[in-house]
Amino acid sequence: MKAGFATIALRSLDVFEAIDLAAAAGFESIEVWGRAPHTTDPYDEKHTLAVRDRILAGGMEPMIFGSYVNSAAPDVQDKMEICLKIAENLGSKIIRIWAGDKEPPLASDEDWTKNAANLRWMALKAADKGITLAMEMHCGTLALTAEGVVHLIETSGVDNLKLNYQVANPGEPDIDRVLGLVGHHVVMMHAQNCVHAPEGAQHAWDRALIGEGLIDYQYVVNCLKTYGFDGCVEVEFLKGDPDKDLMVEAMKKDAEYLRKITSS
Repeated sequence: MKAGFATIALRSLDVFEAIDLAAAAGFESIEVWGRAPHTTDPYDEKHTLAVRDRILAGGMEPMIFGSYVNSAAPDVQDKMEICLKIAENLGSKIIRIWAGDKEPPLASDEDWTKNAANLRWMALKAADKGITLAMEMHCGTLALTAEGVVHLIETSGVDNLKLNYQVANPGEPDIDRVLGLVGHHVVMMHAQNCVHAPEGAQHAWDRALIGEGLIDYQYVVNCLKTYGFDGCVEVEFLKGDPDKDLMVEAMKKDAEYLRKITSS
């Protein structure tokens, strides 16, 4: 396993500064955020190669491209072709993608069929280049639930359609049941943690360091190991956001914690 950093966590900064800060903090791999200012639109090969070189110069691996290609989009094929070019030039072997735009209880049979067919097409195109697709386990998508993930993978019938796992509800993480269903499909994981907000606050959660919140990531990693997981466990968001100094401090602590739990 590797301790990874998703540059979305520093989305307000220039991508090269974000990469340098991740290297200084001690992360081992990078997921490049697939939106400006970290990824250009329209596609710029020179910029992409410069991002790759900066990652490698920092002693890290550009293992994942965090795209926003969605299987429900009308222009999904055009978006996927560009995404594959970016991943190839970065040297990324995993592309994070999005599975539809409805949650399972709201999806029709047609939604499931259409998205599974598009995901199959996307995965086959990626397979030609030795790339794996990782569906984001996220609200607003068919991959929100473990059951939805399994249905899409089984229906698509392709071996390189996998999962980016993340804990949906820190208050009720449901780790054992969810991983019991999707553990063998996980190829990457986004890590973020939180604590209960003070009484009277207008929000439910306050962001915490990865090693100090409600979710026990040592336990999560130990569970994933039983399914043969050997990928990146990535910081997605940082304590202290948007204060840069606090975020940089959190990066160092999160990197140290992730290196510890992924190497033990």
